[in-house]
Amino acid sequence: MLISSSFSLSVTPTATKSTNSVGSQPQSFVIADELTPADKSLIVASSGSLDPVSSTGEHLGNPFATRIALDRAGGSLTGEVDKSYINTIINQQKAIPSEAAGRDAIIPFSILDKALAYLDQKNATSGTNINTTA
Repeated sequence: MLISSSFSLSVTPTATKSTNSVGSQPQSFVIADELTPADKSLIVASSGSLDPVSSTGEHLGNPFATRIALDRAGGSLTGEVDKSYINTIINQQKAIPSEAAGRDAIIPFSILDKALAYLDQKNATSGTNINTTA
């Protein structure tokens, strides 16, 4: 299954995923439907909300929730989110050149730090936490 690199978020955050067959129409999915209950707890604990809403009532979308949902839909994330998964995201984002980081949608490091702390608190997970400030 291929996941389109471009997607739009609306009142109910959705993303478009491509099908493998030629000539078939893309299918849509609701981001929250791709997330496990454990994913949702982690996202809320680390970012404050599964579906953040601005002061004007606009649904903003959550880049952390979107990343996990897309990785699940694409098959690259099949088990529980663990410290290794979070550290991989941190390393990928650190590798983005600074001039591109402003225009590329990335998950704030503060959210990833909170996700690591949540996983540390929730259960004794193996592995180290990568320093996001270095």
